[in-house]
Amino acid sequence: MSFAAVHGWDSAGGGTALTLADLASRQAGWRVLGASARGPCPVCGSRSGGWARVHDDGLVRLGCFSCDDWRGMRRAFGLDGAGASAGRAILVPPESVSEPAPDLVADADLLDAVYRVLLDAFPLSADARRNALGRDRGIPAAIRERMSPLLGPVPADPASWRRLHDQLIPALKHAAPDAFLRRVPELAARESGSFAVLPTRRRALYFEPWTDELGRVVALRAYMGRRAPVKYLASKGRAGPLVHVAFGVPHEEAARAPWVITEGWMKAEVAAHHLGAVGIGLPGVMARSSWRRAIEVKATLAPDAPAFIAFDAEVWLTRLDLAGAALELSFALEEATGQPAGFATWDASVDAEGKVTPKGIDDAVAAGAEIRLVSRADFAAALGPTVDAWEVADAA
Repeated sequence: MSFAAVHGWDSAGGGTALTLADLASRQAGWRVLGASARGPCPVCGSRSGGWARVHDDGLVRLGCFSCDDWRGMRRAFGLDGAGASAGRAILVPPESVSEPAPDLVADADLLDAVYRVLLDAFPLSADARRNALGRDRGIPAAIRERMSPLLGPVPADPASWRRLHDQLIPALKHAAPDAFLRRVPELAARESGSFAVLPTRRRALYFEPWTDELGRVVALRAYMGRRAPVKYLASKGRAGPLVHVAFGVPHEEAARAPWVITEGWMKAEVAAHHLGAVGIGLPGVMARSSWRRAIEVKATLAPDAPAFIAFDAEVWLTRLDLAGAALELSFALEEATGQPAGFATWDASVDAEGKVTPKGIDDAVAAGAEIRLVSRADFAAALGPTVDAWEVADAA
């Protein structure tokens, strides 16, 4: 497939590029202001939220400071189908070329102050939480009641959202200086001096608050739904490695409790509260910078506590390309703390298509499987029967 096909270019007629003036002429009330075209959003009706740019290579970028319906914007500007004579329209957050990204460690206090405002403003209702964690995930009630709170979605009703947004801005400005708010990736500075809140995540079903070892919220990850092309979206524009630390025991007991390192907010929370442990969630199995941050946290708070790695069962059954990374993390933990790291295991099966069930530690808890924390030496023996069964039934 050609570059033009991949990126949505319509080469018919020689690929004539649109100018800013062309774009502005397609919507009433739009005009060219310097390097951008600005005007009313044809989707949400914001009087001044719409913006568009045409880059030197002809790529059109457009969006709205008040909504994130870039598909609707694209259609409104005739950049879909046969009318797409200048290229695709993609939503990007308002640009901030000179502001440094907030650091997840150095700026944790200010990040937490900002995110606490959002946590208070977007509570997830009891019914929605029960549906998200119980009905959809199968997490037992006794565990989900102890898990950290989730942030609810942005109100779908435009009038309700405008009222809430008007209340949010003063609270955010009270929580942190404007200069810092401009750096927070879930906010976008407006020319008026105000801010757009969650401009690119307004279709999220809920948000996970990723917290550090002191309980400070340093990042949000949006859950977009099971059928979304990408289920989880973490806003870009941060500096430093990301981890989520979940305490399933009182903080004063963390130095003696098991520490379980896994992937993701949900698994860390479930593991911590099911096992009576401290769970550390990584943004990905291969996120080595987050490995180092996780090891630093454990070595500081609980150097003598036992550590266990609880990656998905597929790592050991059908994704052996990732098994080496898990072993590497195990040895890194041992080198930092002097304690050999073990592994979490549970009975899993692999079907003829290679699907592992239950896959993650949260799936195993939901299925009622026994979670065993075993030493590295005992892990192979614990895993052996599952591998043998798979080889006999399917692998051959």
